[in-house]
Amino acid sequence: MMTRLAELVANHEDWLMQQVLAYAKKQGYTRYTSTLAEAWRISIAGISQSFLVALAHQSGVPKLLPEEDYTKDPIASFGIIEAQRHRERGVSFGMFLGLMKYYQQSYKDLVMQAGFGIEDERLYLLHIDRFFDHMELGFCTQWNRLTDNRMLSELQSANRCMTNEKNKYLTIFESITDPVFLLDQENRIENLNHAASEIFFSISIPGATYYDKHKTRESFPFIADELAALDASGQMQVIFEKQALTSKVLLQFQVKIEQMLDVSEKFSGKVVILNDITRHKLFEEELKKTNLQLEIATEHAKKMAANAEQANAAKSEFLANMSHEIRTPLNGVIGMTGMLLDMDLNAEQHEYAAIARISGEMLLSLINDILDFSKIEARKLELETLDFDLACMLKDVVDLMALGAHEKGLELACLVESAVPSRLRGDPGRLRQILVNLAGNAVKFTEKGEITIHVSLEREERKNATIRFSVSDTGIGIPESRQNILFSPFTQVDSSTTRQYGGTGLGLAISKNLAELMGGKIGLESKEGKGSTFWFTAVLEKLPDGYGSADEMSDKFDENGAMGSLSKSQLYLKNANKIRILVAEDNPVNQKVAQCMLKKIGLRADVVANGKEAIHALQIIPYDLVLMDCQMPEMDGFEAARVIRQKGSKALNPRIPIIAMTAATMRGDREKCIQVGMSDFIAKPFQKRELAKTLAKWLK
Repeated sequence: MMTRLAELVANHEDWLMQQVLAYAKKQGYTRYTSTLAEAWRISIAGISQSFLVALAHQSGVPKLLPEEDYTKDPIASFGIIEAQRHRERGVSFGMFLGLMKYYQQSYKDLVMQAGFGIEDERLYLLHIDRFFDHMELGFCTQWNRLTDNRMLSELQSANRCMTNEKNKYLTIFESITDPVFLLDQENRIENLNHAASEIFFSISIPGATYYDKHKTRESFPFIADELAALDASGQMQVIFEKQALTSKVLLQFQVKIEQMLDVSEKFSGKVVILNDITRHKLFEEELKKTNLQLEIATEHAKKMAANAEQANAAKSEFLANMSHEIRTPLNGVIGMTGMLLDMDLNAEQHEYAAIARISGEMLLSLINDILDFSKIEARKLELETLDFDLACMLKDVVDLMALGAHEKGLELACLVESAVPSRLRGDPGRLRQILVNLAGNAVKFTEKGEITIHVSLEREERKNATIRFSVSDTGIGIPESRQNILFSPFTQVDSSTTRQYGGTGLGLAISKNLAELMGGKIGLESKEGKGSTFWFTAVLEKLPDGYGSADEMSDKFDENGAMGSLSKSQLYLKNANKIRILVAEDNPVNQKVAQCMLKKIGLRADVVANGKEAIHALQIIPYDLVLMDCQMPEMDGFEAARVIRQKGSKALNPRIPIIAMTAATMRGDREKCIQVGMSDFIAKPFQKRELAKTLAKWLK
């Protein structure tokens, strides 16, 4: 039956606290009680817990018996403890009894507003009365047993405790490094700590304003408007920033104003806490200035970057145009001198033609180096990924080097260790470029003896192989003091070397960058007067077993891994006399070169001067392959290829192989040719052997 009463009390702790506090304020009991709501809640919780325990253990209404020892009653025991606690705080007997009456009335008010029936309400009110009667009897009995001396001793002890507590909190208050002001209801200074008195009033003695109340009862003008606004708003707190003229300087503060947390309403005022943010604000201003400067610098950098990008684009366009313009006449020079050398010339004529051919090839090599170096500088040099046969690539290198070595009476050997995989994936063109560069230098700087290209396996993983290539010679060697600069651009051993042997000093710098792009390194070992060994490594992907046949390999290397004699590249085709080639080229010299090369290979060729003529020719004659220049008047090779490949093309064979012939070799040129439908790409100027190899690929 008491369950409903127990649930009501347990669920209304806050309500009881507010009710008791209202009675205490009205009757003036709050002058000596706590200012914090939590203290009142704890008191209510203690009484309610004791009341709920009593309800759980009693079968009926507790009785009041005249002979009972209430000091042993559990309910009265709680009252004894409460009496001792309040007495130690200096609360008088009469005041404590009066306060307990308002606690009792608050519990009865809770029952009366709950809406119970008449009988239940009467019973519940009687239980509350008996509970508080037992509690009062307990603390009255205990209080009356005290002697006057004991009560005086307790009161003195309580005063000492209160004084110690006051001094502890005063010490804390004075030790706070931020200025703190306590204001009364009229917003006048009631108290201030040491930091506030020192900063605003130049009072340097801690506690001076507390004990003699100097500067108290004064107004606080610098935040008067904010105080008035807080009073009008009814808010508990406000935070803002403001400048204040202190006793010495103008400072910037973060101001925090709090209404005092006093539920008893003894103290009504405000706490003002000032946080000096002057240095923070100065730093903030400096940071803003720095950020502004950084924004200006960033904007300037963006403009500079845009200008650099435009300049770089202009440079790339200039290089592409210059490449085309230089390569086009070079194609004629090298091609025609090649034709001359194949004719029946006397010794003097052959010598002159050979000099012209060599000069053209040297100029082409120089142009290639400059273009590659410009790509490296612009970080636009990219590697291709192609499947290739290492043996074929090495054969090409030896072929290229054999003539120069033979002319100087040098032996040229290529040794490949058996562990080196032959079928690989990577960029064979760039590998060939490094080897030709190193081998070319070896031929150039060696007057007698031999040059050896050695290939070994440095490391092998499941998918990749790190291959080491080295080129050794018996040439002039390099002084140790100059070895560390050789891979820098435009650098050679010394100026006399440049005069004697020629060169730009770009080859090794380009080779170093290419090796690093392939995941490898480059270096050298050399002794002056005895020769040099230049080496580099490259990480290449291995192709699966069975890629390429053993027969293909056997005719390139002997049983010791040495490369045998290599014949000139030739094109062998069945019915070659029936194959017809269309050459689309606007330059008359290059037309002649292409025709002569094709004739030497054994193929017939017709020539047109632009893309429109090529399209028309393909509509009436069944050609087998087109050699297409990319830059021509009226219609260039790109547009012509698109028209030939497009759906509904009138060409007799829209799928005819189209080989781009172009002097443009900048980044993306090959991709552009493939995108418009061309089949392959050959860069001008090209050798007859290169042309034959490309034609063989597409005419099989």
